Amino acid sequence: MKTKNRELQYKAALTKVEDIDEKGQVKFYASIFGNKDKAGDIVVAGAYKKTLAENFKEIQHFKNHDSRMMPGVVTEASEDKIGLMIVSSLIMGTQLGKETYEEYKAMAAAGKSMFHSIGYVPVKWDRDEADDTTFLREIMLREVSTLTAHPANPLALTVGIKSEIDYLDELLKADLSDVSLEKIEKMKDKIIALYEKRAAEALDDKSEPLSVNELKEIFKF
Repeated sequence: MKTKNRELQYKAALTKVEDIDEKGQVKFYASIFGNKDKAGDIVVAGAYKKTLAENFKEIQHFKNHDSRMMPGVVTEASEDKIGLMIVSSLIMGTQLGKETYEEYKAMAAAGKSMFHSIGYVPVKWDRDEADDTTFLREIMLREVSTLTAHPANPLALTVGIKSEIDYLDELLKADLSDVSLEKIEKMKDKIIALYEKRAAEALDDKSEPLSVNELKEIFKF
């Protein structure tokens, strides 16, 4: 077992929103055990045990890993057989907290999963060179992030057209700022235009996942 380079790193996972209540308390998995990611890393169960015991009070909830954006406060963090479960109380008195709440609620209503990520320092690990796999056995957790920008991992960009429209429809019902609603409306228009284009080209499956280039075009303003 070795001690890994102690630089802050990031790791994302697409996970189901386990619960969101009217008071703004949200529950989600920030990390999953036993799953080999694109970097070739597997987080081993128990990797967070020491950090949760020693520096729980230092763990922050950010948005898109931006320390200037704190939508909520981590109130609980624990390991179970699936992974690292986080409970965060969204700060509903701020615009950021309120909008993050509406995003979670819309995702849950549309039956979609949401990307979360951790900012961490690898502490102990060992490596299987034959399988090109690194087993992360101890992690110092610095922060968890709600991701609203798609991660760079292209495997994450498998979003269906219909589910995207359902999600944006839910957001348009939310109490968001006029600027945010205008951007959402533009995104929806682009997705509908893409759907109509696919229909005109008589594609067999018009609801197939969006490509990376199509997503880049949709999120361009």
